[in-house]
Amino acid sequence: MTISTPPQQAADTAMEQALQDLHQSLAQALQLAVAHQQAGQFEEAETLYRTILQTQPNHPQANHSLGVLAVQMKQAEAGLPYFAAALEARPEQQPYWLSYIDALIQADETQTAQQLLALGREHGLQGDEVEALAARLEGCTQRVAPKRPPAKRQKTNQTEGQPHRKTMLH
Repeated sequence: MTISTPPQQAADTAMEQALQDLHQSLAQALQLAVAHQQAGQFEEAETLYRTILQTQPNHPQANHSLGVLAVQMKQAEAGLPYFAAALEARPEQQPYWLSYIDALIQADETQTAQQLLALGREHGLQGDEVEALAARLEGCTQRVAPKRPPAKRQKTNQTEGQPHRKTMLH
């Protein structure tokens, strides 16, 4: 006589295996995206990061890396929603704070950068990189520049609550 696995237990085991496979696939896609980005193959990297975010919209590393990619392509403003998503998902990651503040400075959003730096310091953000960024920010705010209207924020997709994310290369 053979004892078979109850149907619910078999379904639970299959679900666990599927989730484990998905996690492994996402990790492999992320490694490949990073390799493409490091090799200067930005379009391939962007495609992979976006594929990861379609499956897991709040994936902190994919969001951060896509923000970094935007900055590398001199499109800092396009990277802001990705940095925000990464920081929201993993606020303990100092590089996420630094990248977001740097991108805000590059996007000429110095007031927001100052506010984020202050908030980061309240959450323990510290070190030489933080001080260098603070000095750079201080230099930006001391320059007299003509006032320009604040940059428009990206609209939010009402069905998913996610920012509309345009392709940076097209």
